Amino acid sequence: MAFTNLIDWLRYPESATAPRYHRQLLLYPMETDVYESVNCLLQALPETIRIALLGCAVAKDTYPTVTQSDLRHYKNLLGQEFDIGIYNAYEGFHPNALLALAGTLRRAGRLIILCPPLAQWPTHSSVTRPRFLSYGCTLSKSYFIEQFIQQVMGEPSVAVFEAGRLRLPVLPVDEHSVAGPDNPIFATRDQENIYTSILADIGNNLPLCVLTAPRGRGKSALAGLICGALIHKAMKLRLISPLHQSQTVFYRHLAQSLATTEEKAKCLVPWLPPDHPDITADIADILIVDEAAALPLPVVLRIVNSNARCLLTTTTLGFEGSGLGFLHKFLAPRLHHGSLAHFELHEPVRWASDDPVEKLLDRCLLFIPSQIPMQLSSENILFERVRAEQLTFEKLAEVFHLLHESHYQTSPDDLMRLTDAPDIIFILAKSDGHLIGAAVINIEGGACLTGLAQAIASGQRRIQGHLSAQSIALVCAQPEFANQVYWRINRIAVHPSFRRQRIGKKMVRYIADLAESHNVDWLSCSYGSTHSVDRFWEDCGFTIARKGNKQDKASGQVSNLIVQPLSNTAHNKLSLIYGLHLFDKADSDDELCQSVNDFGLHTVIANRLNAYLKGSRNRYQTGNALRYAFLKREQASKAPLPVMVAMYIERVTEHKIIEKFKLAGKKGLERKIRLEAEQLLADR
Repeated sequence: MAFTNLIDWLRYPESATAPRYHRQLLLYPMETDVYESVNCLLQALPETIRIALLGCAVAKDTYPTVTQSDLRHYKNLLGQEFDIGIYNAYEGFHPNALLALAGTLRRAGRLIILCPPLAQWPTHSSVTRPRFLSYGCTLSKSYFIEQFIQQVMGEPSVAVFEAGRLRLPVLPVDEHSVAGPDNPIFATRDQENIYTSILADIGNNLPLCVLTAPRGRGKSALAGLICGALIHKAMKLRLISPLHQSQTVFYRHLAQSLATTEEKAKCLVPWLPPDHPDITADIADILIVDEAAALPLPVVLRIVNSNARCLLTTTTLGFEGSGLGFLHKFLAPRLHHGSLAHFELHEPVRWASDDPVEKLLDRCLLFIPSQIPMQLSSENILFERVRAEQLTFEKLAEVFHLLHESHYQTSPDDLMRLTDAPDIIFILAKSDGHLIGAAVINIEGGACLTGLAQAIASGQRRIQGHLSAQSIALVCAQPEFANQVYWRINRIAVHPSFRRQRIGKKMVRYIADLAESHNVDWLSCSYGSTHSVDRFWEDCGFTIARKGNKQDKASGQVSNLIVQPLSNTAHNKLSLIYGLHLFDKADSDDELCQSVNDFGLHTVIANRLNAYLKGSRNRYQTGNALRYAFLKREQASKAPLPVMVAMYIERVTEHKIIEKFKLAGKKGLERKIRLEAEQLLADR
């Protein structure tokens, strides 16, 4: 009888009155085989109900209408719409994936979480062996899951189906909602108004329009309708997005606006991947870029700078974690200079405006606090060290909200890691009991790496976590650096009302004093380099240890790894680290040789080159060691090696070298350099 009631409840989406009901979440704890339970559900539900299955595979020939995906490829579900979404939490709990699945469900949709019995779930192996666990760490209990269960079970709208408990509430939508659109082609008045405004701006030849929205606001649908209107004006369009399969909604609405088929619509607005060479050739009257925040910022900039007119659309709050980065790094500066038009969708399309699933998941997985009371006083600031499990859910939400606003790539998966990782501690700054600043510290290195120190320093091993210990040991090519203890400042933020009052610097000083009292060797931090941020860390007493050679995906900035010595051992090694930084960044030959002589780097250079010849380091991990060895050989008047001459004497780009010597791409170049390196070092 209970199972029959459950199936009746799950079939609400297929009823004629489905638009009158809210989406709902169902917790389905079980001890029995997950696949057996899934098969029972699928057998009892009609094929007319659209079902997405995430993290649990079933026979495709038995259930041909069910859409399936493993957890790693959850983004394949984007751009589709379902009545029921089933998430298998026995395969692990990944908030990004759950939010993506929830975003595909329409009104009256059911989001089912299959999970271990609730009392066992926080200690179940599915959450105590996460991907983010650093080497040498163990997790006995997930505080994140414990808090998730507490929040979900305290919400009356959540359904529960387990042995001895059946709760199946039905929630009608408040009919007194906002007025609908005048034109039925639109789902909301919001869509209709923005459609008119964007077309007007495009008609006035505005070069850049940006459309942003939280999940489920009909952003892709609106983009499709806008493109239909532009095609009627004989404009040539191209669509760019991270994933082709996520454009189902866009092409459906494009086809609808043109009264044609989706296949024809795909021909009228061809899709291109973000790395397609044509995107910088100004190939269209207007280039449409969907989910722009999910693209590396340098790619977005290259697209915008290479095309006369662009329409960018992106999700700003959800599983991507990069939406705020797009808003702050790309959108805000251009709005300030008046170089674009920004439009934002607010009204949900797939669900009602007071949807309980969206509100619950936003609160539980995005940690959005309803309100953070602040007293604008910076007197009597107190600092404290805590772990996540010592904080209430409300206080944890405040901390994450503060960090999220300052570090724009924080995704829901990141929040789970910050909550549960046993090698993480929080430093809180409070004024009159209110949170005004927070920092996240990763504890790295130490005795747990003793057995791997040599392999890490040579480049043979790369383990999970321990960023500072591994990076410094690799840069210095000395295993003792892996055994030293580091406190890495992973994140640090101060409430906007309290900035420019030296609170950040005071927090760093508190962290340094606390770390020193715990016999920590080094403070460290890795961050995206800008002039102002560089200056902050310099003022806090940090020294650069390594400058990255790749731009960050979201910010477009190069990362710096910086250190501050605390122990006597660390102080004695600081000059070596700084000397290697000067060596690796040296542009002129004189600077290169001077740094070797000033800091005594011969042993490190030899260690790097030996590891390169053995194949445990790639060429980039040798820094300037190969160049230095070549210069010393040249000074000894030995016959030059052609590729190295081109690289180090003539300063020819790698692309030109590949062309000049007719090499098979970058792999061919690396093979040739390695052959010359073997000859070079054999002569020594």
